[in-house]
Amino acid sequence: MQQQVEAAIEKGARQVLIIGAGFDNLCLRLAPQLPHVQFIEVDHPATSSAKANGVERVGKPENMIQIAADLGERQLSKVLSEDGRWDTSVSSVLVAEGLLQYLTDEEMQGLFVEAAACTSPGSRIVFTPADAGYSKWVTFLTGLVSGQGKSAV
Repeated sequence: MQQQVEAAIEKGARQVLIIGAGFDNLCLRLAPQLPHVQFIEVDHPATSSAKANGVERVGKPENMIQIAADLGERQLSKVLSEDGRWDTSVSSVLVAEGLLQYLTDEEMQGLFVEAAACTSPGSRIVFTPADAGYSKWVTFLTGLVSGQGKSAV
């Protein structure tokens, strides 16, 4: 994931969004090294609160933002819009690591639609797929990424 995020930044991404960040420390590690990039994490309020306590203790980088939101109840685009610090016109990279296996096919489709709605052309999304065959959407998206699928767009 870190290599994919760094490659996207090298190609011009100026925002990194970790969806369902959990206790991943990617933003905490990269933000101090890349002050020209905005790092945002969105996670469930319970997890986000616990992590925020730890981040504050070690020193929260100025370019790291944590947003507590239940994406099962609110759309990603609305969460980011209401927060006001996400810029939909800036090239970005979104990360969904270890998240898709918890989503239904419908939720997964919604997540990708929301990701497209809140990013500019040229932005990227990187993700870890669920177990093989778990979801037709993961299979479809993995096929697109590998060049073996066909896009209906």
